[in-house]
Amino acid sequence: MVKRMIAHFGLEVPNREVLIPELPKVLERGMTIAKQKRVIDNTDQIWLPSHRAWDVEMFQYNAIFCDEAQDLSEAAIALIERISGNASVICFAGDQNQSIMAFSGARSNSLGQIVKRFNAIEMPLPICYRSDKAIVEEARKFAPEMQAAPGAAEGKVEDILMRNVADIVQTG
Repeated sequence: MVKRMIAHFGLEVPNREVLIPELPKVLERGMTIAKQKRVIDNTDQIWLPSHRAWDVEMFQYNAIFCDEAQDLSEAAIALIERISGNASVICFAGDQNQSIMAFSGARSNSLGQIVKRFNAIEMPLPICYRSDKAIVEEARKFAPEMQAAPGAAEGKVEDILMRNVADIVQTG
């Protein structure tokens, strides 16, 4: 996983051959500190139970709804697997074109991984209900399947020079 992240982000890691074998010790130390001090942060709340670092019984949910699934990290996906029972109904909603959380461990193909791991059925939702027609037309450069909602306002897309931004910005 670490080697994959280094390659994906094109990181220069000095002494990689020394550092990578030490990472499991660092994680183990982090688990020990979390158990002793009983203090964890948001990331710990996901990776500790997802990788069974803590021997805690997890409640099995009958239904799980997950929005912004394109931004799930490997640990978050593993946590969902752990809390889903055999009869669980799981609904993931996401848009691969909006994946922005690579810095926190999400992969650019998280939705594809979810489809494979959960044997999910894909149901495209190409209609955009929150943007005007002009905005959707601009977005189609990146997501050609996107469609404006029936009755959407015409809207407007225009280029703004950086030097004019401060004069244009408004609250609301």
